[in-house]
Amino acid sequence: MGPLPKHQTKVLPGIPGRPGVLLLLLLTCSAEMVAQSSAIDSIRRVIATAKVDTTRLAAMIALSEHIYTVDPDTNLIICRDVLHRADAALKKSGLEPKEHSALLRIQATAVNNMAVSHFIFGELDSALACFQRAQALHEVNGSAAGAADALNNQGIVYEAQGNHAEQRRCLFSALHAYERAKDQANTGTALNNIGNYFAARGRPDSALAYLDSSLKVFTGLKDQQGIANSLLNIGRFFEETGKPAEALERYLECERIYTEQGDDRSLAVCYNNIASIYKDQGILEESIGYLHRALDIHLEQGDKLGEANVRMNIGTALDDQGELDMALEEFDKSLAIYRGSGDRTGEALIHGHIGNVWKNKGDRPKALEHLHASLAISRGIDSPDEISTALYKLGHYHEDVGEFDSALAHYEECLAVEQRTLDKESGSVHPIQHRRPEAEAGKSG
Repeated sequence: MGPLPKHQTKVLPGIPGRPGVLLLLLLTCSAEMVAQSSAIDSIRRVIATAKVDTTRLAAMIALSEHIYTVDPDTNLIICRDVLHRADAALKKSGLEPKEHSALLRIQATAVNNMAVSHFIFGELDSALACFQRAQALHEVNGSAAGAADALNNQGIVYEAQGNHAEQRRCLFSALHAYERAKDQANTGTALNNIGNYFAARGRPDSALAYLDSSLKVFTGLKDQQGIANSLLNIGRFFEETGKPAEALERYLECERIYTEQGDDRSLAVCYNNIASIYKDQGILEESIGYLHRALDIHLEQGDKLGEANVRMNIGTALDDQGELDMALEEFDKSLAIYRGSGDRTGEALIHGHIGNVWKNKGDRPKALEHLHASLAISRGIDSPDEISTALYKLGHYHEDVGEFDSALAHYEECLAVEQRTLDKESGSVHPIQHRRPEAEAGKSG
């Protein structure tokens, strides 16, 4: 993702037999695994020599899991081949029930891995369709855990698309399924994502309750990756609530863990978040340095949404430095990616930034065009954070040009949106009904 607003992380489990892992938004495999060329060579030999359909297809899935985040194009080719071969195998007569089930499981995993590649490319409609197909295959095969993974992943895509009702439905459905299955690792994953959901909806108390619960689960499991994911999101929470020192402390701990684990994709998110702290402190050169480190990783891995998020943040830093033309160049690249991917939240944010640059350049018509586009998109996806931000920027624009009545009207509406959010939060009951995570410590994931 993409995200609260644009540099948080989500977790997408979904590979059978593996705990949920960090997504930048996605399932990732470690750099150490990718570097195991001898293992990949062995897998390729099995694919070439296997005489049993399920053996060959399982090896192809193993190859997919080694490469799907670092070579998404090749992954799509492999997974389409797996689906074609599995379809043919399922049509054979005399299949044993175990073999039939194994083929369905292989198909579901192939479709899930295709969805990850589509997500990396910013092809959100294709990613959603694949995750929905994976859910259907898991349900036919009687795999509640697999269906829960697919629901969780759909929730992440719906977030990027701005469909928050479906996002909430999918994330809570996944959480309840993991709890029923006593799946601690993925319960932690679901709690993390629901915490992000509440943060984006302007409900900080609920957000922190879920994020803290996620951290407790992963701490009990001694799952370093999960701990880092939760700390990163808690850090973002503290940053958003005006506690930069607490946020930076957590980000630096995440940087240490991700570096030790060779998790470059997550490290890029961490760099992006550290850059945000330095930008807010006015240390712009340091901020831009971290952003370019993050951008290099996204470009190397072909992560289009990650690239868009970082380019947006580079643009804001350049805008602060007065480098308006360079800022517009970064914003335009970011907007093109958001539009192409269907990420409406990102599109709303970037229009606001572009409008601010055109205001600073003295082009009022272009400034208003983008500022109103930001507000219209924000209203369309019903995002309180983005709505209040867009209203504030419009108010600031009218104030700068001396249109004080219009400025006051926008500021008042902005305050009304924020007050409604606070009223909703103060009257809410946090729907955390899962088993107490601290009671689960000691059970290995």
